[in-house]
Amino acid sequence: MIPVGVLEMQLSGDGSWTDVTQWWAITPGWDIKRGRSHELDTYPVTSFTFTLVNDDGRFTPGNPSSPYFPNVVRGRGVRLTMTFNGLPGWNRFTGTVVSEPVHWDTIQTLSYVTITAHDIRSQYAKRRLRSTAVETVCAMTLAAYWPLTDSKAPAVPVAGASMLNPVQYGTGGELAWGGGVGPVTDAAGALMLKPVDAANGVMLVSDVLPATVSGSFTLLVVANPLTDGTLVQISWGSYALGIRYSGGVFQAVEQTTNGAGQPIESVLSSDPGVGISTRAVMMQVNFDRVSMVPGAMGALRAAQPSQPFRISVGGALVRPAGPDMVTATVSHVAVIEGTPSGTLRDSILGRMTSDLVTVMKAVLGWARLPQYVRSFGAIPQVVIPQVAGKTVEDIFSGITAATGGRIFINRVNQPLWMAPDFTETAVPLDLEDISPDVRWETDDSTVVRSATMSLVGGGTYTASRDIDGQDVSLTGIYAADVSNRGRADWLVAQDASPRLTPAQVDLMAMPDDATTASIALLDIGSLIAPTSVPPQISSGVLVVEGCDEHGSASDWTLTLKTSPWPYGEALTIDDPTYGALDQWRVI
Repeated sequence: MIPVGVLEMQLSGDGSWTDVTQWWAITPGWDIKRGRSHELDTYPVTSFTFTLVNDDGRFTPGNPSSPYFPNVVRGRGVRLTMTFNGLPGWNRFTGTVVSEPVHWDTIQTLSYVTITAHDIRSQYAKRRLRSTAVETVCAMTLAAYWPLTDSKAPAVPVAGASMLNPVQYGTGGELAWGGGVGPVTDAAGALMLKPVDAANGVMLVSDVLPATVSGSFTLLVVANPLTDGTLVQISWGSYALGIRYSGGVFQAVEQTTNGAGQPIESVLSSDPGVGISTRAVMMQVNFDRVSMVPGAMGALRAAQPSQPFRISVGGALVRPAGPDMVTATVSHVAVIEGTPSGTLRDSILGRMTSDLVTVMKAVLGWARLPQYVRSFGAIPQVVIPQVAGKTVEDIFSGITAATGGRIFINRVNQPLWMAPDFTETAVPLDLEDISPDVRWETDDSTVVRSATMSLVGGGTYTASRDIDGQDVSLTGIYAADVSNRGRADWLVAQDASPRLTPAQVDLMAMPDDATTASIALLDIGSLIAPTSVPPQISSGVLVVEGCDEHGSASDWTLTLKTSPWPYGEALTIDDPTYGALDQWRVI
């Protein structure tokens, strides 16, 4: 029974797959390293390493004579499918090329390329995210946007070409960058405006911005005002629209002139605003040629002109009674083209608190990654208030640790959520050949009441025994470094189910095709029922945490990395307490 592999790469530039199996040098062997070592580890990037014959230079990057030029580049797709005795093909890996050094044999006559490819998890740590508020607002069509979480002047835009620069009116006043409390989404502080009074202080003013606002638009500000005054205003010469705080409510205000050229201020509508955290209120005013809608509150007296405009924050550039400066904490000032469906506040909070798959898709989208997510088992509700400065990997690893579930990349390069309560039928697997580093001891003469050890996180772990000498309160936790051993290779837990490192499973030595298929299809989260284990312990059920795969012209093997199922049923491994616990519980 000989396996047949089909190796394909994306070499045409249009996303289609090209069969390169005839150049695959399988004699040196190929390796796929996939998954984690046990349930307390994080998921690493899956890697696939293989060699191609390159005598004609077709796989040399940058070679203009290659039939695949100019598509022999890093980042192109690669996938491996294995078939066996005519059975349907099994996808073993899908990912992208990350390295491809060219080399020659010892007599410098044959050329090879050794290629390493990674799955999409390799992209998860590359881009640090902005806050949930910033990412949500940036999903809109923006004319201008300033988060106002800067540590100093000027305020840098996320969208739009102009900084917001401090402008002094009258005397006195100050700006406290990062001195205010913004929405719960933000790790950085908001801008605190501190004028002396309505006529004396410092406001922020933009340069003249291009005429991108010609029809409907939305003006957004998150604020905690302490005095009456103008929070944000967009102005076209002597005409302006803005959001003002007065008497405990937010007002949509229009500044224009009458037929005699005299200035007129009109309050178009009032609204209390919507809270986005304990000390921040979001005000979203939708202006268009017919109506102004922060709910449905009033008619717009005149349409804003399609001309270049300016933005002011903390005061008004256009107002009969003066600059109208306000004492307030402000952040997230935006001019959004068109009218968003619903409220941005609900969009932001909905991405902070939602079902896990929705959160995963949102985070992937913010990182400019494909948003396809598969799931197995229950999908929990999660709360992720702050993502600023974190990567997708940070967030997904945190979710995995907090829920006990698994977020990993399947063999077709798609992220997958597997709930901790998801189970499938355990596959019988003969473990008669136990890895040689596992030892079996029956010496139970040592009796200790407790043992305390330091943990990686800085705490302590105590394994206690009751008066009858039975183990109690034992949970699966890592130990810290012990005598420069690095992360100790052990776990302590309550019951005596085995923690085994199976020897390599030879897929070419299975008794029949059905068994071969059942073993080859084992993946992260699959359950196996070990058979032929040593008599000192119960067999239990193991869950696959990872799988290292090796193949060549003459072999095809799997090495399964497992944890006890359910979690927390492990033995002590490699005696971390150096004899403090009874040796019969040591593997």
